Amino acid sequence: MSKWSILLLGLAVSVGVQAAPEDRQRAQQLINDYIAKQGGSREAARENPAIDIPSRTIICSACHGKDGNSVKPDIPSLADQNVLYFVEQFLVFQRKGRYPELMHGFSQQFTEDETVALALHYSALPRKVNIPVDMAKARRGKPLYEAQCAGCHGKDGRGNAEVFASIHAQRPDYLALTLQRYRDSSEERRSHEMEGVVPDWDDLTIEAIAHYIASLDGGATAEADEE
Repeated sequence: MSKWSILLLGLAVSVGVQAAPEDRQRAQQLINDYIAKQGGSREAARENPAIDIPSRTIICSACHGKDGNSVKPDIPSLADQNVLYFVEQFLVFQRKGRYPELMHGFSQQFTEDETVALALHYSALPRKVNIPVDMAKARRGKPLYEAQCAGCHGKDGRGNAEVFASIHAQRPDYLALTLQRYRDSSEERRSHEMEGVVPDWDDLTIEAIAHYIASLDGGATAEADEE
């Protein structure tokens, strides 16, 4: 085993769940290869998928929703997710590098081409929040988000250059839970970048930022401005 392989293995053990550099490189190559085979453009590949989308997304819809919008507080929406980020994270699940463990088995049921086809399918679906967003919290969260999150995830929350997750209009309860896990260095969610941003955030700060992100794109139903 090379020194580089040993280093990567050590990182995987020490930090738990996060993507390794080669995951993103492989994801980009899989996307390029698939698009070349399916028509030469994302639009053509999306219209000519290598799988039967309705039958293959049944396995996803129970948690992520039939339209790609989450129906559970600890599950993200897949609709309007960046293709590169989607495929990269799918590869991490396949090598059992990210929780929940349930996804380890599910992800193994899809081939490389099927994974890219799923990513292209969900990327074209509109995202919407299925639960109310507290706009009073969102207003408090806006300056915090713009100062500490927009550099990677963009002012609109759609993720810069497809490398970072599109987080706009995600469920606020899912966002808050994920940020708390990053802050607490939980084995359920790990990231060097995120753990460097959130260590001093208290729950009120996290709630405010989560509701602001959920409000992005106008997909939210505002609650009354009451505390």
